[in-house]
Parts: sequence; structure tokens; C-alpha cells
Amino acid sequence: MIFPFHIVFLILSIYGIVTADHAAFDWMRGKLQTMDKQKVMRSHWIVSIGLVGLVCTGLALFWPSRDFLMTNPAFWIKMCFVMALLVNSFVIESLSHLALVKPFSALTTKKKRALLLSGAVSTISWIGAAAAALFLFPN
Repeated sequence: MIFPFHIVFLILSIYGIVTADHAAFDWMRGKLQTMDKQKVMRSHWIVSIGLVGLVCTGLALFWPSRDFLMTNPAFWIKMCFVMALLVNSFVIESLSHLALVKPFSALTTKKKRALLLSGAVSTISWIGAAAAALFLFPN
């Protein structure tokens, strides 16, 4: 009964990510000098709600199968990706203000690297968490 809600939160998160990344790519390519604060905040809230929803429904899904999952390497791999997503969400939040005040081309190399690394961690972690989930219950 919880699983459909887990999928809804995943879809909500994907929507927020695609919306944010589309605008970020435009900003990085110079199509936008700065990003719209309201749109950035909306995308971050959508992803945050999705991520919190995924964690809450994930806990509800975990509890009945906890004995099995605690011994399953795929579960621990998934949890590493989830932890990376949670930590990275704070990094993204701390860096997002840059896109509101400066063009990407005006940023220092260090700031550009931080943004690109954070984006890479996010992409790898979302894909990794979803892929690891496919191996949780092999039957």
C-alpha cells in the first residue's frame, strides 16, 4: 500500500530535478544571465518534498522487511546513495544563490567545479539509488 506513494514521490522528485536542471543548463550555456529566484526556490522545494517523502515512505517499506534488508548488500549500497543525496541537498542549497546573482561565466573556476561536482554527485546518486532498489528483492 505504501509503494505507490513511494513512486509518486520519486516522480515528483524527477519533475523538480528536470525543471531545475533545464534552467541550470540554460544558465551554464549563457542563455540566462541569472536564474529566476522564484523558479529556483520552487524547484528546490519540489525536490525537497519528494526526497523527504521518499525517505518517509522508504522507512515504512523498510520496517516490515528490516531483517532481510539489513543483510542485503544492495540495501546498504542504496543507503549510501540516499545519504549522498541528503548531504548533497545541503551543498546544492548553499551553492544555488550563485545562479541568482552572477552569470555562470563570471564565476571562479573553484565555484564552477563545486557546482559541477554537486550536479554529478546528485545525478550519480539518484541513478544509483534507483538501480540498487532493483536488486533489493530479486524475485
